[in-house]
Amino acid sequence: MSCFTEVTIDNRYDFVLVFDVRDGNPNGDPDAGNLPRLDAESGHGLVTDVSLKRKVRNFVGLVKECKAPFDIYVKEKAVLGLAHKEAFSDLNIALGEEARVAIPAEMVESLQDMALPEGLSIEEEDDEKPALVVAADADVKSIKASMKEMKPSKELNAFIDGALKGVKARRPNAAEVERGRKWMCERFYDIRTFGAVMALKSAPNCGQVRGPVQLTFARSVEPIVALEHSITRMAVATEAEAEKQQGDNRTMGRKHTVNRSPFGGRHEARSVIHGRPVRSLATNRKPAGGG
Repeated sequence: MSCFTEVTIDNRYDFVLVFDVRDGNPNGDPDAGNLPRLDAESGHGLVTDVSLKRKVRNFVGLVKECKAPFDIYVKEKAVLGLAHKEAFSDLNIALGEEARVAIPAEMVESLQDMALPEGLSIEEEDDEKPALVVAADADVKSIKASMKEMKPSKELNAFIDGALKGVKARRPNAAEVERGRKWMCERFYDIRTFGAVMALKSAPNCGQVRGPVQLTFARSVEPIVALEHSITRMAVATEAEAEKQQGDNRTMGRKHTVNRSPFGGRHEARSVIHGRPVRSLATNRKPAGGG
């Protein structure tokens, strides 16, 4: 029996999510060597809204195996634009074709210093050489107008103009964007739940969704003590490391934890008009109240 059902949120609900952490790191801070996040003033532990959403996404992805309608849009290491292209392909909406032109070595620095107009970007090819990319939905007239105002050198202007001639640009109209948005809502759980801005420069525009569930930071009930542990891996990555250690083959590392603390945060779920139910996790209990 599935624990999922379709739920339409008609009112606004405030709810509290409380969880306990013991000998773990609820949310490492990359700017502090992955130490648990702290409020520097009070010493309380913090867990960001983004971290909480990631935990929800990972859980739903594991339980439902990332299959529609519970696929996850913001997966780890995902290329978001591929989902947009799949949506338009599935809906039989014609798209333009992007153009990619290798940048001459003498122009690389000049292009990197420019504030390129929307529709143009610099990306590395498989051979790690930079290329100028003209998006499939680029507005060529707008780009040319921007280039006139920027007044680049003749050589640079000629190079960009040549790249623009190689693109078969087509921007989806408002009706097609709306169809793309509905397709994305039907397939991806996290878009329906948390919302998403799906106007990417490198992919078809699928509009914007305002999610009914809004999460905030979680905070520990009391100040926490961040502990640091030395750990050992009984192996090395390369033969050079093994020779240097004369066969001892150990790799030292560090790990950070919180001994124990309950965390909690106040969050919100409210009605948002998308023309479809939320399709979310459900229990047998009704919400405690609305407002």
